[in-house]
Amino acid sequence: MQTVGRRRFGQFILAGLTLLNVAGPARSDTTLRWKFTPGQKRTYVLTKKTAVKMEVMGRPTETNLTQTVDFTWEIKGVDSDGNADITQTIHHFKLQLVGPTDNLEFDTNKPQDVPLLLEPVGKLFKSMTGAPFTLKFTPRGEIREIAVPAQFVDAIKNAGPTGAEIAGDEELLKNMTIQSIVVFPKGAVVQGKSWSAVKTVPQPDFTMVMDTTYTIESATGPIENIALDAKVKIEPTPGSPVHMTVKSQDVKGLYRFDNAAGYPIASKLVEKLGMVTTFNGQEIAHDEETTITMELKADGAAK
Repeated sequence: MQTVGRRRFGQFILAGLTLLNVAGPARSDTTLRWKFTPGQKRTYVLTKKTAVKMEVMGRPTETNLTQTVDFTWEIKGVDSDGNADITQTIHHFKLQLVGPTDNLEFDTNKPQDVPLLLEPVGKLFKSMTGAPFTLKFTPRGEIREIAVPAQFVDAIKNAGPTGAEIAGDEELLKNMTIQSIVVFPKGAVVQGKSWSAVKTVPQPDFTMVMDTTYTIESATGPIENIALDAKVKIEPTPGSPVHMTVKSQDVKGLYRFDNAAGYPIASKLVEKLGMVTTFNGQEIAHDEETTITMELKADGAAK
């Protein structure tokens, strides 16, 4: 069962990399678009809290994982079609794990000894902190290219099997980042109008497929709001000894986007899943509730 726990822990960490670069809706007949100006910098704080409840040998247990990431987007250049070259740099990463037998913390801002369980995570995120990812970003939110820092790729390789379970490989990181972006419709949208998108998020033992519906809600001043409602399906990775099934789910979110300025202000996603994990013929039922928030820092406005 330790193997299942380590795999689930790795999946939580990997999901934390998926920054919610999302945006929101419009009033009457509005075209939603990102807007880029060379030299702009915006800093966001992303917080991800996950609670997992299950029974182990007939006893209920709960594990809570909290991840906090501070990151900056900097516009390096914009072409004639409005497409931007952007660097995304993580400045700070903090992780807290509280479980039945563990109470652990890792913080890139603190020169402390890293707990043994978090050591592979610590090495990976220390290598990631300060190393810019580069993105080619369209006004609709499409990512044409993404480059992962070489030092982070090397850190994954040097972390061995544990690193692979936690962060996969370079192509997995690229795909997860691309799939985390909301792509706006080509045409204008109005209040009450919806559009759908199917996202696939690969993880070490399975691929999560999210069939998501976005619905335009009312605007608050210049800020447009969009509601999210998603259905989740788990597709097992061929050859994996772990099989996961979704028994119940409730996935909803709300995003706020300044369409005049062309950047997200805040987002909140709440994902409640009732799961059954099968490993070596044993079934483990567990409930997971994850809340992800992203907010623009007060000093993160355009410069």
